Amino acid sequence: MQLSTIVPASYAPTRLVAEDTLDPLAIVFRRNIASLIGCQPSPGGTENQLRCGPELDALALDHGRPGGTKALNLALMRLIQPTRTAAAVLTVKNEGCFLLECIAHYRAVGFEHVFLYTNDNSDGSDALLDALDRTNFVTVIRNEVGRLASPQIKAYEHSIHLLRALRDFEWVSYFDVDEFLVPAEHHDYSVIEAITALQRRYPSRLGAASDPTASVSNRRPSAICYNWNWFGSQGQVRQQDGLVQERFSHSAAHSLVKSLVRLADIGTMAAIHIPGPEGIAFVNAAFEPITVGPNCMTAPTDPVHGAVNHYYQKSFEEFGVKSHRGRGGVPGGLEGKGLHTFFEWDVPVTPVTYKPAPPRLLARVHAELAALQAIPAIADAALSATQAYRVLSRQVNGNDLDAKFHSMRARFQSTT
Repeated sequence: MQLSTIVPASYAPTRLVAEDTLDPLAIVFRRNIASLIGCQPSPGGTENQLRCGPELDALALDHGRPGGTKALNLALMRLIQPTRTAAAVLTVKNEGCFLLECIAHYRAVGFEHVFLYTNDNSDGSDALLDALDRTNFVTVIRNEVGRLASPQIKAYEHSIHLLRALRDFEWVSYFDVDEFLVPAEHHDYSVIEAITALQRRYPSRLGAASDPTASVSNRRPSAICYNWNWFGSQGQVRQQDGLVQERFSHSAAHSLVKSLVRLADIGTMAAIHIPGPEGIAFVNAAFEPITVGPNCMTAPTDPVHGAVNHYYQKSFEEFGVKSHRGRGGVPGGLEGKGLHTFFEWDVPVTPVTYKPAPPRLLARVHAELAALQAIPAIADAALSATQAYRVLSRQVNGNDLDAKFHSMRARFQSTT
């Protein structure tokens, strides 16, 4: 099979593989290529899978037009035929309090596996991650990141180019732990049903994204772009018990999207919100063809077709820990989310903004959560993570959280 039938034209090799000797990733790609074609065994099939070391930081920096070695590696990865439908890729740092709800939710909406990339946890969540990794539903990849690399971009690029286990799935979602994909009710809140409906609407006779002879309009959709539903804080100062999806119920439609992608069609997730390269076809949650600009925004669709519920703020206490953590898409995680944005980006509490999570879906989440908590190692580690999170919160937020909240809110209100 020729590379042109596997790799999009913009990803075709532009120089001989031997000329990639100065590429810091070349040795990694060559080793993976040798293993893929059977020239070199991969120990236990886990090489470059359960650890994403600092030697791979260039993945976060070199996500433009690949050279020959990278293109050949991608072509060979695409030859792995999927046997399952959908998996989720998530990046995690200091999310111990929210991990179980997130995993339970993705199980409830039909994802068959979750790949968790994690780095630099200081909230006591590593034991919980280890316990989840021992299940048959979660794979944890330790992402050791240097100062100049974005942890999130590196993780996403690693998943595409080197995570062979991911190739067992045709469709992959790329979301954060505070983002909950809610497929349409008419798809039974199931990502599998949504994918089946999309495939009925766009039959397989359409050309693949890698087909250089097919026009964009005649290419099958490579990504479903779901708009955010942006959930506000409802004025909560402190973290409360209960599911995040039950604690917050007021949201506003947002133009930014997150993507469920057909893995065989894409070559990069460096934009975080949407896949690349250019030329692949997108549809919105209603399965209508759309163009997504470089800002990853498009006109919101009616949430009846599905959306990503984004619990960005939560309570002021939780937002303080989140701000201190920094941003996964920023090298070194040095750019925190300023506390002022907690007030600037909040959602008013009105009858119009009241959009609670569907009760039928929440019942499934509770059932999946109970199943996870029935595993003693997970239950014990989750309790320890919750206790450690409270300690971290006191260290980050101080002891007078209420005074800080009211002072900052008064300053914000005086300027608006």
